[in-house]
Amino acid sequence: MFDEPIIFALLVSSVISLGYYMFNREKERQNRDPNPNMKYVLTFGIVFIISLLGKILYGENISKVEEVVEQVVEVPISSEIPELEVGEKPPF
Repeated sequence: MFDEPIIFALLVSSVISLGYYMFNREKERQNRDPNPNMKYVLTFGIVFIISLLGKILYGENISKVEEVVEQVVEVPISSEIPELEVGEKPPF
């Protein structure tokens, strides 16, 4: 279940948003904000995006991503720097 990034992100963001709500529910009873649930929606969204990207980037499939990027790019990087004289135009 935790192998899928979306399910992991949904579960983590739901638990954190619920904990944030439980921690702040006494303050919310006294607050007269016309849209009191917006901060919980923002918390859910931010935590969802961070945990989704974290799971994708730090998952076990990172070697597959690196292989695909290397196949797509296939640009050899050379360490040779051409010699330029003072006053010449750069090669680019």
